[in-house]
Amino acid sequence: MMQKGRAQGQGSFGSRQILAPLAGKKLAFSGDSITFGYDEDRGGARMADPWVDQVGRLLGAEACVNYGVSSATLIDGPDSAHAILRAFSAYDDDVDVIGFLIGINDSYFGHPLGMPGDGDATTYCGGLNLLCRGAVEKWRPADGRLVFLMTYPKNDQPHSRREDVRFAGLSGWDAWNEAIRHIARRYSLPVCDLHAELGVCPETDPRYEYWYRRPDCHSPHPTQACANVIARFVTAWIRARV
Repeated sequence: MMQKGRAQGQGSFGSRQILAPLAGKKLAFSGDSITFGYDEDRGGARMADPWVDQVGRLLGAEACVNYGVSSATLIDGPDSAHAILRAFSAYDDDVDVIGFLIGINDSYFGHPLGMPGDGDATTYCGGLNLLCRGAVEKWRPADGRLVFLMTYPKNDQPHSRREDVRFAGLSGWDAWNEAIRHIARRYSLPVCDLHAELGVCPETDPRYEYWYRRPDCHSPHPTQACANVIARFVTAWIRARV
């Protein structure tokens, strides 16, 4: 017969739970269609098993909330229907761990990337500054909460190849994700870096196994196969920090 702790999917190393590190805790993710789980085969309905749901199960969270909204941006713009910067203050206060994966639509709609010191929501960097400060006030590290940012996987869409988008000597999508890392470091927030470390990207996806096919590029929307890879990566990343 299994010991009681093991039967419940829990183990311990000192006081740290191993098999279910978020048992009794609430996990949440905020973002756009990639977080929501947009399935191009189903006309944008949520895919059968979004990566967010998988992470919640794998970490044994009591609840895993998906705040993703398709087409969401970080900051407001003429094409924005849902801006995370306006929305996150209404998220549940009792979240223990929350990750933000947001920015691909800001890039797509041509919102200005901006500079690290921007202080208002007229640029993406300014919006990140406001988001980071607001998030750690809402979910306080002193109360044991974990707030983190996420970068997007590499992609080959036209907006991602823009040479006029520059940050820290980088251009295009590399610049956009470096801005996320830079702002996160400013606030000592960790980054779950899908852009640098996921292990799959359009350059290694000639059969469109991980992203849907577009006429001249890969779709930004992951397939179920890619969602599974993201789920394993994010699970391992969180498990190492809680």
